[in-house]
Amino acid sequence: MFVPVPVAPSCCVAAFFTTMSLARPAHVSAISTCRSQCSLAHTASAQFVPRTAGRRHVGARRLAVPPCMATSEQRVAGSAQGTDLATAKRVLKRTCYLTDRGAGSSPDVRGMVEEAQVAVEAFGDATDLGMLEGLWKLIYTNAFDVTGIVDLGRTAPLLKVGGIYQQYSSVEEGVVKNIVDFGLPPFLEADKGLRFTVRAEFEARNESLAFQFKSAGVSNLRITSELESFITPALLPRAQIQQAILIALQEFNVTVPLMTPSSMDNRARKAFRPIFQVTYLDKDMFIGRAPQGSFIFLKDKRTRLSQNT
Repeated sequence: MFVPVPVAPSCCVAAFFTTMSLARPAHVSAISTCRSQCSLAHTASAQFVPRTAGRRHVGARRLAVPPCMATSEQRVAGSAQGTDLATAKRVLKRTCYLTDRGAGSSPDVRGMVEEAQVAVEAFGDATDLGMLEGLWKLIYTNAFDVTGIVDLGRTAPLLKVGGIYQQYSSVEEGVVKNIVDFGLPPFLEADKGLRFTVRAEFEARNESLAFQFKSAGVSNLRITSELESFITPALLPRAQIQQAILIALQEFNVTVPLMTPSSMDNRARKAFRPIFQVTYLDKDMFIGRAPQGSFIFLKDKRTRLSQNT
């Protein structure tokens, strides 16, 4: 439990030193003005402020921060409270962009994203799952299995993590692909040299999605021009075996089936499916919550990722 400790805010100290050389009336006026502006803020900081109420979530509470002591990131997140949907979405996107898709973010930043997320979710009373169809790009998650992948790209010497996507078919078809692009310079292109895809079937249940994972694969191998020049030097004619190597790399595609345990009957398999709750969905933003964490996506201009994109 946090116990507020009275500390002179920086603005009060600044006002004191600024006005030391002035006449006493101005000095007293400056100090009094700052003190009156800060007293309300510091009084509020000693109280717990609940998050925006949502239909499905009861968020943790945290201490409010006085405006005179707030960082720029805290002011960004705080502006989402009590606003319309467009402003709440804009604040959520700006707060997400303070992180690398959730990786490397501090607990304070994650808390600000959570508050901005709840502010948007409060508008998501009617969810039309038909709007899921298309390509969605991840901008934030706090799920460790995904942030761990992004962290790997931040720390590994050569490995780079490109876009992370979910590609949905129509609800009637019920197919979703989780896609991650990787790079491995100077051998593979930096942002999309290799594509890892997990294919699943989904079933719409009210405002939730139940998944059953079917397969995982690696495809879209894109070598760099440097590696291609090494395989087939420009000054030498391309031999048949060199040409075959380039074609094999371009058409590289490996898929492995993912099966649920065969000992489960159909009823048990259906109950085994992970549940993904759609908490907000419109034409350009998609928010979902799963047991492992939250996911925030923006709609991509492309409807799907092809072999060449």
